[in-house]
Amino acid sequence: MGKYFGTDGFRGEANCNLTADHAYKVGRFLGWYYGELKRRNNDTTKPKIVIGKDTRLSSYMFEYSLVGGLVASGADAYLLHVTTTPSVAYIARVDNFDCGIMISASHNPYYDNGIKLINRHGEKMDEETIGYVEQYLDGCLEIFDNKYTDIPFAHKDDIGRTVDYVSGRNRYIGYLISLGVYSFRGIKVGLDCANGASWNVAKSVFDALGAETYVINNLPNGTNINNNCGSTHIEGLQKFVVDNKLDVGFAYDGDADRCLAVDEKGNVITGDHMERFTFAIEQDARVLMSVPCIFYGRRVDRSWFNERSVGTHIQLTGTLAEILGPANFTYSSLLPNMFASNFTFNARLYVKNGEITGQKMAQEEVLRYIANTRKIAAWRVIKGNRIEK
Repeated sequence: MGKYFGTDGFRGEANCNLTADHAYKVGRFLGWYYGELKRRNNDTTKPKIVIGKDTRLSSYMFEYSLVGGLVASGADAYLLHVTTTPSVAYIARVDNFDCGIMISASHNPYYDNGIKLINRHGEKMDEETIGYVEQYLDGCLEIFDNKYTDIPFAHKDDIGRTVDYVSGRNRYIGYLISLGVYSFRGIKVGLDCANGASWNVAKSVFDALGAETYVINNLPNGTNINNNCGSTHIEGLQKFVVDNKLDVGFAYDGDADRCLAVDEKGNVITGDHMERFTFAIEQDARVLMSVPCIFYGRRVDRSWFNERSVGTHIQLTGTLAEILGPANFTYSSLLPNMFASNFTFNARLYVKNGEITGQKMAQEEVLRYIANTRKIAAWRVIKGNRIEK
């Protein structure tokens, strides 16, 4: 935890303890820093940095401030516009950006906002780089064996530009759709988009997979994000699912990195329930597919999984073993007892991904619907590492 940046970025009330000037300076440093790294490697191309934002009124102000700093330092800024945190992480990785920036305060009220930094691998930014950002904000930057009270501006052809990159968000939607293994035809799905970033993403995915999709809180106006809705106010979705006789419901927070589920009776499926369902594997299943999850706020090892996988064992892939270590799964800190799923089903996305969580849970509902029997695990994970009896 630094002076400005916490576990989920630089958070604060807009224009109080998080200002447009802060955002401009963050952009100035990142644009210069990644450009300097390229120059020291004899790379003459400009840095590429991708930016997304949620629906808060102040997100536009912070977006333009960041862009001003980035292009002034010689970086090209690619704008995903209103999108989810997981989409920024995904695009930063697959499109070879130097880093990504998400403007959001997640589940906080509209008057708060935040700047979350994501590295080129789609992970949370490393502490060393964040430390340099904080040094620059305080006017005492020490880097590359030099001390800087300020950093140089770009001039002439070296000035950066902005690029409309909404196509990146659309490709992320396509990626989510590609994760679908079964048709959702016949499944009635309710979504609570929290008047946040998922309002223009979630329904498109479930519709494309064939679900009958019903949505609430998908009319953002800049001040109603998370306001008595979304994953922090699950009671609205509970009522909506029961009243409309839906099969399942999913509630996101403002930037869709968290997801809560509701079953057909309105019962809340929390993160703790999800982890239990995920690993309560039926002994009579011949071959199941499972994905080791990255849990937030805890460290788990093979024995943790084995204890929860009845009659099965987990075989880690070489890739997972290489990325996460042979025995332990990495985690990111989260306040204890936070009432949300807080895990991702994609080992390469260390940023929490509520959208993937929701879709995977829906696929389990499809399996239950197809089987029409409780003998099959209620929420069986169907994509990822192979598990055999």
